Amino acid sequence: MFRFPKNQKLCNNTDIDELFDQGTSISLHPFRIVWFYNENIDDVLIKSLIVVPKKRIKLAVQRNTIKRYIRESYRTRKFKLEEHLKNQQKQIYFAIIYSTHKELCFKDIDVKINLMINRFINVL
Repeated sequence: MFRFPKNQKLCNNTDIDELFDQGTSISLHPFRIVWFYNENIDDVLIKSLIVVPKKRIKLAVQRNTIKRYIRESYRTRKFKLEEHLKNQQKQIYFAIIYSTHKELCFKDIDVKINLMINRFINVL
């Protein structure tokens, strides 16, 4: 149930460019979500991308740890978003962007990701 397979990750450079060029965003400190509705309806409702900029977090070890925390929190909470999109019959691309200089613990990241997903569902 709580899986995050490769086909749910946004990897195509043209799709990523399209997401950041035409996407809409919302933010809740320390995260920003950018999303874009996709016309290609396939078996996957959500394709996501997790970004921790080098400009904000200098050490690669810390960036990878934060990405791991975000990925795990998103993986356990994405079912609410999938259910909402399944009811609306839409497919989206979205990116979670970490936007603070401070490294947060997993508990704080998990609470913020939960709030962001709930807020994102309300915006959709």
